[in-house]
Amino acid sequence: MIVYVEYVIVDNMVIDTLILLLTKKLALQKTKNWRIFLSAVFGTIVALVSPILPNWANLVSKPLVAILMIALAFEKCDAKKFLTIFFLFFLSTFVFGGACIGICELFGIKYIVQNGTAYEYKFPIGFVLLVCYVTYLCAKNIIQFCHKKHSNDEFLFDVTFENGGMAKKTTAFLDTGNCLEFENMPITIVNFDVFESLFPNVSIAEILLKKDIKNAKYINILSVGKMQEKMLVVKIDKLTIGGKTVKNAPLGLSIKNFAERTNSDAIISKKILEMKENEF
Repeated sequence: MIVYVEYVIVDNMVIDTLILLLTKKLALQKTKNWRIFLSAVFGTIVALVSPILPNWANLVSKPLVAILMIALAFEKCDAKKFLTIFFLFFLSTFVFGGACIGICELFGIKYIVQNGTAYEYKFPIGFVLLVCYVTYLCAKNIIQFCHKKHSNDEFLFDVTFENGGMAKKTTAFLDTGNCLEFENMPITIVNFDVFESLFPNVSIAEILLKKDIKNAKYINILSVGKMQEKMLVVKIDKLTIGGKTVKNAPLGLSIKNFAERTNSDAIISKKILEMKENEF
């Protein structure tokens, strides 16, 4: 068995950094990069020393090392938050370890683990780092997706649009910055999917060419880039939201794809929630 010290240093530095970064993502904890680096250096030094220690000493020292690494990587926090980070640190460690072992078992790659420093001589160089990096990217994207998906939940409302016997039930996002109005009424912005359900006879070509559409008007609005655009606005029979029915509610059509950003097919303003039923 051959031990390559340079492999131990590089592997532990990179893997410890990835573990700390994943812990940071899971705990939604802010910290400085130099603290992450310092903690990874400390973990690497411990890994270099561990082969000369007896097994019982390594076993006892691991929780203490984890505590010190967390203290170095993250700023002071209360006991509850620290315990959460401590748990997530070990969870992240198991995720990376499990990914490496799983890949090795899948492809029949032999591996030897002894205090985290002994490697099979023919073990592919950088293979562990590649697996851990891919694992980190996957976990990071999953965390971001879940956080993004649920961070807007309190701003989402069930809404039903009805017009001329047609109905569309969907989810609306409360945008406090939406101050668009039509004839002193707040405009609810919808995508083409909602609009098409209520007005199946109006084609996307007619809208793009800004053709006149019955009972609809084009109004000038300012886009995010302060550019003037025209928005198609049309009143529908009624809009139902939160058990409240609002008649003659104006809808504004947006061709832009805001569904991924808001997890909804419509954007409502705060004013429409504050108005009394049938106030329109």
